[in-house]
Amino acid sequence: GAQMRLQRARHLFVAHAQRLRPDYYLAETETREVARICRLVAGLPLALGLAATWTRALPAAAIADEIARGLDVLEGAPRGTTERHASMRACIEHSWHSLSQDERRVWRALALFESPFDRVAAARVTGVALPLLAALVDKSVLRSSSSGQFSFHPLLRAYGVERLEAEAAERATLKEAHATYFLAALDAAHEQVGPARRVAVDGLAASLDDVAAAWRWAFAALCGRVVASRPPTAAALERSCDALAAVCEERAWYPLACALFGEASRELVDPTAHAVLLGTLLAQQSWHELRLGRSDEAGAVATRALELLAEKGTSPAWRTALSTLAALARQSGRHSEAETLYARALASLTAVRRAETATDRREMAVLTGAIGVAKQLAGDREGAVFQFQEQLELQRAVGDTANQATALSNLGNVLRLLGRRDEAKAALDEGLRLALEEHLDTIKPALHINLGVLQVQMGAPDSARGHFEIAAKLAGECGREPLLVTAMFQLGRLELESGEVAAARVQFEDARDLAVRAGNPSATLDALAGLAWVEWRVGASTTARSLARWVHDHQATTPGTRNWAGELLALLQEPSRVPLVW
Repeated sequence: GAQMRLQRARHLFVAHAQRLRPDYYLAETETREVARICRLVAGLPLALGLAATWTRALPAAAIADEIARGLDVLEGAPRGTTERHASMRACIEHSWHSLSQDERRVWRALALFESPFDRVAAARVTGVALPLLAALVDKSVLRSSSSGQFSFHPLLRAYGVERLEAEAAERATLKEAHATYFLAALDAAHEQVGPARRVAVDGLAASLDDVAAAWRWAFAALCGRVVASRPPTAAALERSCDALAAVCEERAWYPLACALFGEASRELVDPTAHAVLLGTLLAQQSWHELRLGRSDEAGAVATRALELLAEKGTSPAWRTALSTLAALARQSGRHSEAETLYARALASLTAVRRAETATDRREMAVLTGAIGVAKQLAGDREGAVFQFQEQLELQRAVGDTANQATALSNLGNVLRLLGRRDEAKAALDEGLRLALEEHLDTIKPALHINLGVLQVQMGAPDSARGHFEIAAKLAGECGREPLLVTAMFQLGRLELESGEVAAARVQFEDARDLAVRAGNPSATLDALAGLAWVEWRVGASTTARSLARWVHDHQATTPGTRNWAGELLALLQEPSRVPLVW
């Protein structure tokens, strides 16, 4: 696989370097940079040999940086090198000059794609027909895959980019066509539902670098920094903001979303001319800042967005900013305030629209579910069940499988809290089945956590442990830090229940530290409640009482954790009672 190819390339690079410098060895500090060199040249033996000659003059990091800038570092050996090497540029230029004019034009045009592309994208952006694509594959300029994708070797693409840079007018036309194509693909994916949406989003995921490049071009064109025959309008970019935000949310691309929305908002040098667009950008940035656990930044950006969108209280962006503030209120234990804010957002949607499109219905379902979460945290579990069932009906109506799985996770959890375990298990099993079938990696951790807690209550701790460990692994892999904290916390409770007090302490401390870094007060309090129980188990009653009292009285403590802390406080006054940990 890819790892074996990387290992072979690394060994080849080291072997070339040792022929020039017998004392050369791959230091641990340079392993990552040598791997970067191997990836930049895609393991090409000649390029690895030319890159290795520079180990006499440069560290691996500098060699990698030079290759990333262009082909010149692979021109030949540095002064003092006795071994003769061919020039990488000369090899590529030989291929270039052997092609027809049309083939050269297509090479440099297709070099604009930063990710693999299919023949439809190639035709829409560059106008190339399939016979020319096939000719470039036959001549080893392009590579084709069984999935119908085409791509360049990185060095051949870099050469094509150099050639395109020399054709200013052609490059400008192609970049506009490229941006138009990928922004249209982004908007189209946002409108899809069910399996068609998954296919469309998978396609965007494979072309993520191109989507980001198209986004950046669009804002540069809007602000006049690049020439465009038909620059995008602010209204079109507002719609694209919503589409990009939805796709990033679905795939947990939170850092990318924050970067792109932040860059675009700074691009608007005259905010008064594009106040609504700026507010839209900031609203979407605020939500993804929240997803990354940057609560202070999320709140500040959302507040500014609401100010800019004050006259657009019915726009999706206004509701997004409001939802960010609602989620922050929920995290801080202000559950009634959170419910009010979510209800206000939902009312703004239903006041002007009647679920006319699938996008409207999806948004209505998400807000309905958010109200359910706020009700549950405020102690209104029956009200939460009603909201989650309403959410599920809306999502089934539009075939929104991703959010169906989320609704089933929330519904199963609150049914468990109401003691309706069979119904809870049915909902959670259905949610997990959907998540597995649809490859919904960002939703699986919550389902495994809720199933694990249910298994504990049903007397199956080994099954529960399996669910919690899977949840922790998946949450770590997809960047869902809040869910990782919850999984660690639940593992700590399981260790505590089984008498492994030292192991429980480790889990609770790790959960606390991660929750503090993520700026999540409720999760921090959960972990502190666990540590209070640990202190009681090791005989530190004074510390246990202090922690439990603080958690119990804090406004951000969830009802379940408040009850758990209350049980410990009762135990500290009645030592003869048997502790009820779960």
